[in-house]
Amino acid sequence: EISDPGPSQKPEDEVEQSGSDDEISEVLHRKKAAKRPTQEIRYVTILNRVLPPTIRILAWSRVRSEFSSRFNCQTRHYKYFFSPEGLNLDLMRDAAARLIGEHDFRNLCKIDPSKQITSYRRRITRAEISRTSGGTESTSHMCVFDLVGTAFLYNQVRHIMAILFLVGSGLE
Repeated sequence: EISDPGPSQKPEDEVEQSGSDDEISEVLHRKKAAKRPTQEIRYVTILNRVLPPTIRILAWSRVRSEFSSRFNCQTRHYKYFFSPEGLNLDLMRDAAARLIGEHDFRNLCKIDPSKQITSYRRRITRAEISRTSGGTESTSHMCVFDLVGTAFLYNQVRHIMAILFLVGSGLE
């Protein structure tokens, strides 16, 4: 049903002057926002502009508002880049392969008594060391440790890398 606004009704663009300045400002802001075409924010560009060159964001995606990165993830994937200089990669690969499966990792984490963790068992589904490909000349001589699991303890990946470095150096 269409009705003529007539003299007693105000057009949509008019704002009731009896409201406070804040209310008027809010109404005008909402009306302007509703008229503006929705344009996606360029998160990758914005973040990469402020991050150091050694840290890069490659992509992002929307998630449900009730999503929790801590409780809803089915797997977590860490990539640890390092220089292989002076390291025995075969020994490190053998040690990394032994991480696969479900194990008690209490000796490979930093224990935080305030978290009251009852189980230190975690499942590792992949632990591989490989040379990187492509990249620049300065990064082409790098290796990456790919670690995939269902969950990790506090500082667990850092402790695992420390042990792998000891193994690769022949000290463990």
